[in-house]
Formats: sequence, structure tokens, C-alpha cells
Amino acid sequence: MTTNKINSWTEFQPLKQLVIGTTYPPEFFEDVKNTKAKDCLQQIAGETLEDLDNLKKTVEEYGVKTYTATTEELGYKKSIMDYLDEDGKMGMGSGKHGQHEKGRNQLPVPPLNPRDDFVTMGNQVVMTGSAFESKPWVPLFENWFGENFDWTIVRDKKKFTRTTANHRNRLGRLGIKETDIDTLLELEEQEHTRDRMTGFCAPELTRVGKTCFCDTQQAVDIADYMEMAYPQFNYKGVFIGGHNDAVFSVLKPGVLLTTEDIGHYAESFPNWDKIYLPESNLNQVRPFLEIKRQNEGKWWMPGEEDNTEFTDFVETWLDDWVGFVEETVFDVNLIMLDENKAIVNAENKELEKKFNEHGIDMIHVPNRHRHFWDAGWHCITLDVEREGSQEDYGV
Repeated sequence: MTTNKINSWTEFQPLKQLVIGTTYPPEFFEDVKNTKAKDCLQQIAGETLEDLDNLKKTVEEYGVKTYTATTEELGYKKSIMDYLDEDGKMGMGSGKHGQHEKGRNQLPVPPLNPRDDFVTMGNQVVMTGSAFESKPWVPLFENWFGENFDWTIVRDKKKFTRTTANHRNRLGRLGIKETDIDTLLELEEQEHTRDRMTGFCAPELTRVGKTCFCDTQQAVDIADYMEMAYPQFNYKGVFIGGHNDAVFSVLKPGVLLTTEDIGHYAESFPNWDKIYLPESNLNQVRPFLEIKRQNEGKWWMPGEEDNTEFTDFVETWLDDWVGFVEETVFDVNLIMLDENKAIVNAENKELEKKFNEHGIDMIHVPNRHRHFWDAGWHCITLDVEREGSQEDYGV
């Protein structure tokens, strides 16, 4: 077992070690019968792996040590056909593959976004959630980080109480009619049977030195647990309604990058300079509007808006892979190499000018299929070591 140094208190101190996610290789899709679907799947896979390798080489040029693995090294199968059983069920819905969730006819989600279920809290890498695609990382994290890896939440199946808003959203996704949800919530409240969840999403937490911002939308008791387990942070509640890194990013002390709909958490940064981002402008892009009619704005592969075979494949088998890209502003989902260098997903001349005014250089590393994966570079990575100690930044 190897124990590497773990030390990360912010998103902007000089980066030294980084975990990078991965996805299936193009050959995984070789046996897809429909060539129009297969060609798109292989293009996305190949170009995503190219972009991940480009990111790896870029950060290594700045002296950053990286950790990653292939899907096979993480225990995924070599071919899509290996996930299909004799009844035609795929992956999560197949009794043939016990490591997957039964009853869901979906292809297993690739391990692209470690940030969804892992966060570095000072000197510990903490696993906060139990998503299928995060569990394969556990043996590697144990080997890489040894006693500095804490997966108590998942290992001991620690339960957290959903907020009413979160539970309502979950019931809706399960297909329960809106008119029935209030009655069901009331009954569950009376009978103390409201569903509790194992763990929570790691991006509910944003570390800024001695302060850790904790979103209160998903569960009511996240901060209570973290205060007990990691008392070296002061926890401040915010209500963002999703992952913090989809809404704001702390670029350096005194500078915040945020969407225009900044919310009440702005009060926690009263004297900071704020760079505002507009909402996603995809609804002004005609090709996106074409695919939105078919997939409700969840994902987009430019140039394939009329490829109904590919659209049907994604909507049938890969629904768990995609998010709601229409709502995502990828410019906020970036990696700070240090206070003066930011790795971004795409070129944005207007934003680059604002960054330069604050002494920040923008390093463009293309993330070509972010509109398919609904994932920026921050989601796809996990910082495990940054130079410096825990400091008070006055927030």
C-alpha cells in the first residue's frame, strides 16, 4: 500500500496532485448493431479519452502528479455485449451482473466524475456518496492514499435525511404523480418512514480555508455529520439546489466566479470582487433547440441533431449518463492550478479579459463532449494535494 501526501484546503492553492476520471474506450461499443449509434458512441469515447489525456499532459507540464485508471482496471467489462443478458436486459437491470442495481435497464455509468462522490477535507480524501460509478475507485484510493482515505460514510452505510424538496424530486423521478406526492409525503412523515439516503453528493461541500460551505438542498443533516467528523472546518449553510461547482468557483482570495443568479450565499463574500456569468445560452442555438424537442434539453452532440438512431439509443440505454445540460454554465466548472492560472473547458474571450484583469491566466484545455456528459473539468477531477495550510480567508 502506498500512502501519498494528502493536503487540500481550498480550490486555489498551488495544485500538486490530481485524480482524473475516465470512460469506456471506443472498442467497447464495437458490437453495437446500429452503425449510426455506434459511430457517435465511438466518437464520443475516443475524443473524450483524447481530451482527458490532454488534460493530464497539461497539468503534468505544471508539475502536477496525476492518478487515473482505465475502465478495465476499475473492473468494468470489455464490451457492451458483456452487460447484456439472455433476456435482453442491460447492465443495471440484469440479474447476470450482481454488482449493478437490479430493475434498471441501463448501461453502467462510466467512472468519469470522481468529484461527484469524493472531496478532500484537509488531510483526508473523503468518500461521501455510494453511486455505482464511484465504488470501483475504492481499492485504488486505498492503495494510493492509505490511511488518508476515509470511506466510512459508504462503508458503514450512514444515512442522511432528505429535505422535502429533495424527496419530492426523487418521487417525481420515480414516476409518482404530482397530485399524489403531497399525500405520500404527509403519510411518510406521520409514520416516520420517509426514505433516507446513504451518503450525499460531495459537491454539496466547498472548502475555502477554515470555512466550508454546505448546501442544504439535498439533506438536512450533512453539516451535522461533517462538524463531528471534520471539526477543523466552520460549516456555513447555503441553498443552491444542486452542486456548488455548477454555480460558483472561488478563484483566489477576494475573487469569486459566479452565475448571475448568485443567491443569498453572496452575503458570505461581501467585499469580494465577483465575476458574473450569464445563464446558459443554448436556447439561442438552433441546433440545440432541435435536439431539445427530443430529449428535453438533457444532452447535446453537435451535428447529430437529426440522428434519431443515436438519440433513441441514448434515451433508452444511457439515461443515467446525462444530466440537464441546458441548465449548466460550464465556464464556472474549472480547475485552478494556483491563484494565477485557471484550466477552462472552452475559449471565452470576454471571460478571459475579466480573468486577466484579476491577474489570472486562462489555460484552454478542450472538453469537446461536455454537452453530452454534462461535466466540466472540475467534475472530472479531484484535487488531493495543494501547497499551503488551512487559512482564514474572512468568509
